[in-house]
Amino acid sequence: MRKAVELQPQSANHYTSLSQIQILRRKPGAAVELAKQETDPFFRNYALALANFANGDRAEADAALKKMIDEYADDGGSQIAEVYALRKEPEKMFEWLEHAWTTHDAGVTDLLKDPFLRAYKDDPRFIAFAQKVA
Repeated sequence: MRKAVELQPQSANHYTSLSQIQILRRKPGAAVELAKQETDPFFRNYALALANFANGDRAEADAALKKMIDEYADDGGSQIAEVYALRKEPEKMFEWLEHAWTTHDAGVTDLLKDPFLRAYKDDPRFIAFAQKVA
């Protein structure tokens, strides 16, 4: 990912991916700093919603999530679901996955590879949703 940033520094989602890696490495402060560098407004909000929550800044995380819902609900339902997955709010996560499905959000195809959603892979609702998507 760092090479991708070097080659295409203005390309969307590179810093978001790097931020997610830092969350998974349990380095939320670094995740926030990377999220702030994301060039695409949608992905910056998404990365900040994740990273700020992981970093314990609930107010900033809530503000970024609210902005996602207010501005990107029909195009970003799958990412909103991922934020709720990280927040360990499965009811809202499944609501947003269903919303993403009904709005034809291509992000639902990432269901099985997303590390935050995969935390629910044994949940019967996740299994049923994955079978519907497949």
